[in-house]
Amino acid sequence: RSHAWHDGRLTASFKDGQARFAAYLDDYAFVLAGLIELMQWRFRSADLAFAIELADCLLAHFADPQGGFFFTADDHERLIHRPKPLADEAVPSGNGVAAVALDTLGHLLGEVRYLEAARKTVEAALSVLASHPEAHSSLLQALERELEAPELVIIRGDADALATWQAGIAAGLAPKRLVFAIPDEIAELPGLLQSRDSTGKTTAYVCTGTECRAPIDDLETLRAALNEPRS
Repeated sequence: RSHAWHDGRLTASFKDGQARFAAYLDDYAFVLAGLIELMQWRFRSADLAFAIELADCLLAHFADPQGGFFFTADDHERLIHRPKPLADEAVPSGNGVAAVALDTLGHLLGEVRYLEAARKTVEAALSVLASHPEAHSSLLQALERELEAPELVIIRGDADALATWQAGIAAGLAPKRLVFAIPDEIAELPGLLQSRDSTGKTTAYVCTGTECRAPIDDLETLRAALNEPRS
C-alpha cells in the first residue's frame, strides 16, 4: 500500500525504490484475498477501506460484462489479445481468487455488486468446470460459495473480550465459517456492518447468506449455535 498503490491503482512491481508497470488481475485479486484473510486475524478500518478500493477497481477496469475478469485493465497498453484466464496454473486463477474474495466482501458488507460479479464469474466458467474440473480448483471453490453461502460471524466488543471469543469458537473444523472480530472503538463502518452495533457488551451476529440469527451476547450460547447442524 505504501509503495505500489498510487492514485487508486496498483503497480505490478516495486524494486530499488521504484514502482513500475500497471498491475494485472492476479495482483488485485491476490492482494484483496490477502486483506480479507488479514482482517479475520486483526480487523482495521484502513484494511477494509483498501479492500473496497481494490474490489471497486476490479469491477471498474477488469470486469467482462459477460462475466469474469480480463487479465489486463481496460486502460492497459493495447495487446493483440486480451486474455481472461480461468484455469489454475503455477498460481491459482485470478478469476477464481477474485470470485471468492468478492463473494466474501459482498456478504460482509451486503454489497450486491460484489456478489453479482462473483456469480457472473462462476457462470462464465461453467463449461470449463464441467469439462475439466481438475484444472479449475479455485473456481470450484467459487462455485461452492454460490451453492452454499458462507457462515459469517461478526463479533463486536473490547479487544480482550474479542480475543477470548475468537479462541472460544476456533476449535474444530469449520471451513465455511468466516469470523471478523471488530473492536468497539471502530465506530463508523460501511454497508451492513453499520447495523452490527457495539452494544456495551461483547455481541456476536451470525448470518448464513441473507439469513441472520438474533444477536448473541453469551459465548457459550454462541458456541452452541455454531455447533448446530446447518440446514
